[in-house]
Amino acid sequence: MILPRCVHLAAFAAIGLLFQAPAMAGDITMAKGAVRFSVPDSWVPIMQTQGDPETQVFQVPDPSPVGTKTLSRVTVSVKQAGNLAGYQSWMGQLTARARQLNGYAPDTHRAATPNDYFYTAQETGEKFTYHERYAFSGNLAIQVRCVRPATGDARWQASFDAGCDDVANHLPQ
Repeated sequence: MILPRCVHLAAFAAIGLLFQAPAMAGDITMAKGAVRFSVPDSWVPIMQTQGDPETQVFQVPDPSPVGTKTLSRVTVSVKQAGNLAGYQSWMGQLTARARQLNGYAPDTHRAATPNDYFYTAQETGEKFTYHERYAFSGNLAIQVRCVRPATGDARWQASFDAGCDDVANHLPQ
């Protein structure tokens, strides 16, 4: 059967769009399957590293005016720690690095725990909210780092925070 030329072109265009569409998030595995979690389909994977540490970074699109010039993101990092002392050392290094950020200030509105840290800092001229959660499982040190503008649409912020908490709550403890 011979199809008109326009049908062939439409088919090639559709196939091209499939290959050009950004990869969507979903079910994620890290550390050879030891760490598993899911992220909303609206989160866009923007970076992945292999090795030690292994990292996955997701952009969480922010529809607010601030969101057009900032990068809201969730990062999950997994590192071989060997033992509890190695985990505590890695966590100490990362939290010390956070305190060096421009405008760092602990967030007094949210209570920190031994494995949860809330703070704000300046990024691209805007105040950002950071939530870092740490876990130790087997010999793996795990960090979930959620970064979003401190101002903007309250519903979007609540959705972002819920997504971040959901990822962290499904990691091995």
